[in-house]
Amino acid sequence: MDTNALLSQLKNIHQPNGVSIFPLAPGWYILTVLIICIVGGLLWWIFIKNKQKRYKLQIYSLLTDIQSSNSAEMLSDASILIKRVAIMKFPQEAVHTLFGDQWLEFLDKTGKTNEFTNGVGRQILNIYKTGHIENPDEFFACVRKWLGAVL
Repeated sequence: MDTNALLSQLKNIHQPNGVSIFPLAPGWYILTVLIICIVGGLLWWIFIKNKQKRYKLQIYSLLTDIQSSNSAEMLSDASILIKRVAIMKFPQEAVHTLFGDQWLEFLDKTGKTNEFTNGVGRQILNIYKTGHIENPDEFFACVRKWLGAVL
């Protein structure tokens, strides 16, 4: 046989189509959903942390404004701020009903201190008596320490 005759009987070789990227394997879809969930959760966490940071900054700013006011209502304003923070941070407890020594014990328990029942923080009870603070710097340091422990 003639080799040319044999070669003429051969059909052309067809190249296969290129491999398409779609449809993807199921693992890629799972990985995509997982990455979207992780990024979404991370963004949500960052949003919550920034919101909490703004609350803290506003509370400390209010406390600084109260301390620098040097007015007769300084003790009253500080007491109101402490009560509002306590109500916000401990909604399950009946904070709004506490007063007197129970209030001071609650502040000591939540702030992990004893400066309210036995120290300078006891001046908070003078809100209805004298209405002024004897040692404002020490009192506000005590309040800042409590806020730092609670917030």
